[in-house]
Formats: sequence, C-alpha cells, structure tokens
Amino acid sequence: MIRIMSYLRKQTNLLVTRKQSYQRVTIAILCAGCSAVSVQAQSVTVDTVTNVKLSPADAVQHDQPISRTYDFGKQDAFGSRLVAHTFLVRNAGEKPIVLDRAVSSCSCTTAFVGEGTTSTLPLVLKPNAEVSLIVSINAKELFPGSISKSVSLFARGQSTPIAVFGITGDLQPAATFVPAVLQVGTVKVGQPASFLLTVLLDKRLVKNGEPPHLVSYDSRVQVEAAPLNPHSSAALSAENSASGLHEGKEYLTQAYRVTVNPSGELGFLDGMLALAAAHQTAPLSFSLGTSIHVMGNVDGEIHALPSMIAFEEIEQGKGATQRAIVTSLLANELQGLKVDSPMLCFQARLVPAADNLAAETSLSAQTLLEVTVKPNTPVGSYSSQIIVTTSGGQRLVIPVVATVTSSKGAP
Repeated sequence: MIRIMSYLRKQTNLLVTRKQSYQRVTIAILCAGCSAVSVQAQSVTVDTVTNVKLSPADAVQHDQPISRTYDFGKQDAFGSRLVAHTFLVRNAGEKPIVLDRAVSSCSCTTAFVGEGTTSTLPLVLKPNAEVSLIVSINAKELFPGSISKSVSLFARGQSTPIAVFGITGDLQPAATFVPAVLQVGTVKVGQPASFLLTVLLDKRLVKNGEPPHLVSYDSRVQVEAAPLNPHSSAALSAENSASGLHEGKEYLTQAYRVTVNPSGELGFLDGMLALAAAHQTAPLSFSLGTSIHVMGNVDGEIHALPSMIAFEEIEQGKGATQRAIVTSLLANELQGLKVDSPMLCFQARLVPAADNLAAETSLSAQTLLEVTVKPNTPVGSYSSQIIVTTSGGQRLVIPVVATVTSSKGAP
C-alpha cells in the first residue's frame, strides 16, 4: 500500500511540473484490496491524461453528469492487474466549485483524497484550478472478462454526481473451458453420468514440465484425464483465434472426463472444478480464470418444490416463513424424515400437507417443509441450507437465502 501511494504521488508531481500555471490539488483513487497486495512501483501504469472541463453550471442538480471513460484494452493474465489512469479536471468557469466527495462503484476501487495521507475533500476548486484524479483498479480481486468500474465526483449539496470517471477493459484468462459451464441436467442416484470437458491452457501454467491438473471440490463429481478429441481441439483453437484470446501466446489443449456419481446427497448441484499445480490440491488463483462450475440436479428418494428457498427482504424483528413441498412416489420413504438447519437464524420443521394440497397433486406421498427466519436475526445477508435426511440415509439439500434489513424508524 505504501509503495503504491508513493508511486502515485510521484506521478502526480510529474504532472504538476508540466503545467505550473494552474493551482493544483491531487485526488488519488486507490484500491480497497491494495493493503493485502505487494506491488512493485514499475507494475503500476499511469496512462495518458484525460482532460475534463467543468463549470459552476455543472455543479447544480441535474440528471446528466459529465462522463469520461478510459479503456485499457486487454490485460494479460500474468501481467500486472493494477491499472491506473489520470483524469485532469479543470474549473473552466468564473466562479468556484465546491467538490464534496468521490465515490467508487466497487470495493476494488475506492477513493483516497489528499497530499500524502491528509484528506483534502471537501475542497474549493477555484477558477482555472485543476484537480488530478488518479483512478486505480486492483484487478487481482476480479475474475477474467470485461470489467467496467467508475468513480463519481460530487459537488456540495448535490445527490447526483457532477462527473463520472470510468475505466473499462478486458482481463484475459489463463485457461478457456469448453463448455464454459458444465450443465449436467438431472442425474439419478446410482446412475453415474459422464461428460467431456476441454481446456485450452496458457503454457505459462506449466511448471517444471508438468501442466496443472483439474481438481473437483464436490464429492459427487470425479475428474480424470481423457484422450483429446481432434475435432474438439481444432474447434477450440479456431474459437480462440477468432476471439483474440491467447493471441501471441503459446498454449496447449487438455481433455478431461467429468463423472457425476451421486451416492446420497440429493437436490441442487453446484460443484466447482479448478486447475491446481501438479501434485497439489489447492486451486490456482481464481483471477486467472482457472475454474469452472458444474451445475445440475441430483434425483433420489425424495424431492422438494421449490428446490431452493429465497426470502424477500425481511424487516428485523418481524421474521418470515416459507414452505416447500417434500414429495416421494412411495409413502414409506417419508417415514422417519429428519430435518437439520446448520445456521441458527433459520428454523426448519416438517408439517403434514393439507388435504386440499394433496388433492391438487398426483404424487402419492408428500409433506411440507416449513422454514422460518427468526425475528431476532441481526441485520445482514444469510446463505445456508436445510438438510432433510431419509431413513435410508439419502440427504436432500435445499439452499436457503435471506436478507434482514433495519426496522423502519431505526437509527
């Protein structure tokens, strides 16, 4: 963090020496995650300056703020993921403008204002005075793909920004999966299903002559190397040549057989596969684009409808309850069901299905799962699961999410 701040101050000082005729104030926009990242000064690129003119008329309430965007193009997966750009803002009017605050659109980009460590906002931007706004994004915290981040500059007393400064670009992956998400559909317990996955690897992932291997982090999913299909390899190479991915880089193609072989865990499947260094199990950095999701549903003795419970926003102190229908083709499979809620803020129980509900369905056996968010749950967002276990040992996993907000009138 200290090294980054020092480098950005040096870049701003260089700008000051270029135009001594203006009164100058520095606004540096730094990364939220930079404190956890050690970055050498030369890895920070402050590109060409974008000039922006403001007038006092721009500082009144309006719906269309001045907007300027810098596109840094394609960023290599193994290069610096810290991108910076300078926006030079000048008061072109005859009256001063009071700049109140700078607000970023993302936690990877936050506002730091001032000379050294001293904050200077709010500040008065006098006629012909300039503000150097350095926007920096710590893309090491982001997944590959197109990104668009911004910083909004507000004048005093206004709820809409006087100007919005954006940075866009493409973060290149070190691996390309085909398909991008492995959709396996519905897989029945005891009936394994296999799928072929092809991966285009940047050769810089190869260490000591050994390429990374693919690791599964879900016990229901197994992975093994597979012979490469020449048609898949040719199609993958053509696709990446057309898109510009891995342009000018050496790469190799790997194939894997992914088998979904569920034994006892039912319900929604959202597993993850990730590349790991040879002989290791820890995944490579996700910012390299070296992971893929395996999604589907596992079918067994019992089912739930809906398969996931999502609460709308709940006001603290009131609580809320939702229900799901647990069904089976055989009535005896609903005997002796056990329900568990790992997170204390969620309470779950089974209740008999109403007679009118049973009459509306063609299923031979059903019961209701009732899930409640407790009234004393603190404000925040919660994600957990409800587990319904059959007497035969199969476990139906039902994801549940909820957001608790402050009660009305609370300070």
